[in-house]
Amino acid sequence: MKRLLPLILGLFLLAFALITVLRRRSPEERSATAQQSARTARRDSVTQFWAVYREATRYRIQGALEQAAEKYTEALRLNDRHEDALYYGGNVYFQLGRFQEAKRAWARLIRVNPLSTRAYIELGDLYLTEEHNLEEAKPLYRRAFQISKEETGPLIRLARVAVLEGDLDQAAQYYQDILRAYPNREAFFLTGYIAWRAGAEQNAWEFFGKSVNYDASSGSKSGFSNEGDTKTGDPTEYVRMEGLFDGWIRKLARLDSGVTRREMAAMYRDVQSYLQSMRTKVQSGADTHADPD
Repeated sequence: MKRLLPLILGLFLLAFALITVLRRRSPEERSATAQQSARTARRDSVTQFWAVYREATRYRIQGALEQAAEKYTEALRLNDRHEDALYYGGNVYFQLGRFQEAKRAWARLIRVNPLSTRAYIELGDLYLTEEHNLEEAKPLYRRAFQISKEETGPLIRLARVAVLEGDLDQAAQYYQDILRAYPNREAFFLTGYIAWRAGAEQNAWEFFGKSVNYDASSGSKSGFSNEGDTKTGDPTEYVRMEGLFDGWIRKLARLDSGVTRREMAAMYRDVQSYLQSMRTKVQSGADTHADPD
């Protein structure tokens, strides 16, 4: 026991000396240490975020949506202001039918970047196609158009809304602007519908024929971009929502040049009935939407 006492006393004195030295450090030294610790923590958080985000992207591109959603959720816990994580995370949530999470992600993206055209478009599409909430969708489309008038994506949405509301003169103007930018099957088809409603059958037939013989490889002719095009070729880069007229667009793609005026009139009558049904659903806030297929 006597041998241990000097050792214990020595350790006590050493600890006391260390505490004294630490207490004598200047405020500047203590602040520098704290700042360095904070920088290290931020660096580690950023490194962890990018590792998780890259995993989420890889799963998304592979089509492993459940795993992608898990990783985007994790990434957003680490950084809830990252625009691509919010956008693509919303896309994945939507594709999984997790609409409220998609809505929150895109709404958050708008708060982070009030000039994010893609967020306004996706959120507007969700409101219109999934909730039939036209009053929420319209201002989102208008804001997207105000921000990016060089893109035809917002213009197409505004044209759809005008047709749905029965404002065919305004819709015709929107479609005319779109067709000045580049060929578009939907614009051809609905311009024909508007002419058919006005009793201009020959004009309707000409535009209907262009929608049937539409050349998808023609691309944008005027430098306008069509929201939804991708540079990466990643098929999951944009949400594939069911547009109001996608059923007829798919039918047109299956038709050939032998289509008759009677078939055109039948399709346009179906469009008219469909629009009446959609207006009822929009007014009632129904949670389902018609599919003409």
